[in-house]
Amino acid sequence: TFGYSDSEDRLWSRLIDQNGCEVKIWLTRLLCQKTCNELVNLLEKSTDTNKVKNTELSLSPSAILSEEYKQARDKPSDSIPATKNISPSTGHTIDMCHSIQIKQGLSWQIIFNVRGGKNVKLSLNKQGVHRVLSTLISQANKANWSISPKAKWLVTETI
Repeated sequence: TFGYSDSEDRLWSRLIDQNGCEVKIWLTRLLCQKTCNELVNLLEKSTDTNKVKNTELSLSPSAILSEEYKQARDKPSDSIPATKNISPSTGHTIDMCHSIQIKQGLSWQIIFNVRGGKNVKLSLNKQGVHRVLSTLISQANKANWSISPKAKWLVTETI
């Protein structure tokens, strides 16, 4: 879950780590912008032209990414895991995320690096990556941050 705090001028995120523990983190405007740009770059590098079977047509990477992004953006949110299985974070502190690593493959990984080595790793498919990108852009728009990654296929709608 992601949201914007106007009193902090930061995005917050509530994540569940691989041990089922709840972790809350802050994301700055700069980190959000860098992450969006990197996600766009990696998505573009990982998408090839696709020839449509039994036709002379080919789908460009931009057309493919545009449709994938639209489907991910329009997909209803997943249900929040049952709270009985989640261990609450210690105290009410929200840790500052100082960097994010993104590893691509069949299963993508987004690793949120926070102080003290309490890193949180999300394992996602490509649609999940598009959903994270869409959410970051949407929350940045709500914050009036003017984050707009340069991609022809990236169709954003302001809410």
